[in-house]
Amino acid sequence: MRYREQLERLIADNNGIVVTNEVEKRGIPRHYLTPLVREGKLDRVSHGVYVTPDAFEDEMYMLQMKRPKVVFSHETALFCHDLTDRDPLEWSVTVPNGYNATKLRNSGIQVYSVKKHYI
Repeated sequence: MRYREQLERLIADNNGIVVTNEVEKRGIPRHYLTPLVREGKLDRVSHGVYVTPDAFEDEMYMLQMKRPKVVFSHETALFCHDLTDRDPLEWSVTVPNGYNATKLRNSGIQVYSVKKHYI
């Protein structure tokens, strides 16, 4: 199977959302994303995250795909599990100690950290 076909299958399997890390894990060179962007079949929504124009842009899902060590916690976890009727004013996440969370904090996310063996 050619790279482009593999990439299109990966995009379809991930509900129209793909991250460059996953593309590279599958052995597909990342430059195969560029023609799809030029053709309008993909949109770059942030560094390393691409979506199809018809995909539902779930920001929480995209964050989880891009940063798998991030765990939604506190008020955000309550919201995700329908245990509260209020939308969180800001997202709360927990990361392992030593995780560089500067970009998360700069984007307005409340970051907590715990020892690595708790995550």
